[in-house]
Amino acid sequence: MQVISINKHNYKLNIEKSERKTIAIQLVAPYTLKIKLPLQISNNEIKTILIKKAKWIYNKNQIILKNESIHINQNIEFDSLILFKGGLIKISPYHNNSSSTIFLDQNQLYINSKNKQEIAREIKAWYIKEALSYLSERNIFWCKKMNLKINRLTIKEQKTRWGSCSSKKNINYNWRIIMAPLSVIDYLIIHELSHLIHLNHSADFWDHVAFYCPNYKDERNWLKKNSYILSSLFSK
Repeated sequence: MQVISINKHNYKLNIEKSERKTIAIQLVAPYTLKIKLPLQISNNEIKTILIKKAKWIYNKNQIILKNESIHINQNIEFDSLILFKGGLIKISPYHNNSSSTIFLDQNQLYINSKNKQEIAREIKAWYIKEALSYLSERNIFWCKKMNLKINRLTIKEQKTRWGSCSSKKNINYNWRIIMAPLSVIDYLIIHELSHLIHLNHSADFWDHVAFYCPNYKDERNWLKKNSYILSSLFSK
């Protein structure tokens, strides 16, 4: 399954080509598109078509997120749906004779355990590991792009904050941000790195954020509207 970026939001793309003469676009799940189209349509043309439909896709995606939110991040058990990098993954059993193992394949998070408490521990540890790996990688990218250096990056369990930046150039991130869309994660990184220059939320600070993330208001609003979903997992 391909991944396409539309207005800095990443969508999984399932393409079906046939002898049909028309194009049909369907949002089948959060950040997951299915497109049926004629055989002669190229990949570049597909991207152009989807970019033209960006507003429609965004609005449909928001509706699906709202409708499905009551079922997302509510339980840690097999067949439950949880968020990862803006998409939905399903907790699935994986049985072998080795020690407990957890791995992601497509949209299935496989875990070799039957004990509910152990499943929860494994999944939380997996989230934290993935958050450290991805956020470290993106911090390196944005530090180079913004010509900045940090002292230390730490992944934390934070109840009320998504990130923070100290005067000693230490950056902290809430591990739960790995559940958000990649564009939202980038916004958060840019936000915290901008505090290396502006230790406040002045107009100059927001101008600096906007320079690297022109759609920062959309990403910030997404985080505000959906923070309760990200925070609901492991909250019981």
